[in-house]
Amino acid sequence: MPSPIRAANSPRLASAFSLVELLVVIFIIAVVVAITLPALGGARDAAKGATSRALVQDISRASDQFYLDTRRYPGYFTPKEMGLNENGGTSGRGLSGMENLMLDLAGGIVSVGSSAPDSTTYGETVPAAPFDPTSGANADRVAWVSPSLIGAPGKGNSKAYFTPDAKNFVAQFGGARGAKTVAQFGQPGAADLPGKPQIPDVIDSFGNPLLVWTLDETASGQITDVKQFAEVKSDATSARFYWNQNAAFLRATALGRLKKNQALDGDKPYSLLGGGSPDDQLRVNLTAVLGNPGFPRTLEEGKEVLPTVARGKLIFQTAGADGFYLGDTDRGGKRAAKYTSGGRFLRYGMNFYGGAGKNAEAAARLKDKDGKDTNEDIVSLFDDVVVATGGS
Repeated sequence: MPSPIRAANSPRLASAFSLVELLVVIFIIAVVVAITLPALGGARDAAKGATSRALVQDISRASDQFYLDTRRYPGYFTPKEMGLNENGGTSGRGLSGMENLMLDLAGGIVSVGSSAPDSTTYGETVPAAPFDPTSGANADRVAWVSPSLIGAPGKGNSKAYFTPDAKNFVAQFGGARGAKTVAQFGQPGAADLPGKPQIPDVIDSFGNPLLVWTLDETASGQITDVKQFAEVKSDATSARFYWNQNAAFLRATALGRLKKNQALDGDKPYSLLGGGSPDDQLRVNLTAVLGNPGFPRTLEEGKEVLPTVARGKLIFQTAGADGFYLGDTDRGGKRAAKYTSGGRFLRYGMNFYGGAGKNAEAAARLKDKDGKDTNEDIVSLFDDVVVATGGS
């Protein structure tokens, strides 16, 4: 039978996509998304990084103003006290460097001494100290803090040098270890204590607490050994800096918004400053971060490269987008993994030498494009923000 003839004015049937055409379109969309999403994520991280740097610089400026008024940099307790094993040990108090700084910059202290202040006047208070608040002479130096008054201008001991924004000032969990109740952040295994007052900490735009390293100005003499520049604890020795100042965070196994484990845990990503690492690693890596990369003691062949001075009297550090303080998977961490035993040592000498960076026999001197000796800031290879203030 002959096919019917379509009338000239009748509508043509719409043609549909073939399966191949549909798959091509889906593939193109997937490629565009794959290209666009990382770029958007990178832009977001860059914006948060800039905001975090601005926050750190605000605190740095507040610290400088505090110095102009008092002739000392903020920190209610001394670097030596903050470095005690009683504060930073595995069963320590866990007072963080930034909490200590905020006691001067943002206030909140309502009384000092062995007795808790009247709760009907100030509400519940927290005994802030890097040592046992009930022990002998130390009891007279305990600062009783009302968390609700921190950052409140004109209240407590505050002169409002720095008033934290609520989104960057977050109360961390308190906890209990045995019979000892703790209202600081960072103790491994600490359980939440709902309803108990807690000392807030300054956090960056990624949700990670800020570190602050405070120079111990009582330590003196030429630096001829890494132990003279950085130590884990201050109990029996003096150094420019003590790891225990920030042990509360560096021991943490679920830190910040991303719940990152900072501690050394097998082959899992971790912080090159993280708890559980050998003391010699912590000394070496702290020296690389806190030593001024422009002032080496010597670059003579065969001699270990050490700094003559610190970056500053106060050095602020953020964890960056990856949530780790000096993450071992950052570019800097990979550099350390390539050139050092076990990949866990970030030597100060790597600012001047390629390779192991301990001395001139280990590797070649860094050169610029013209073949002249040069140096780099190894910390710049990490996503951490590091800002210093106060000449050392």
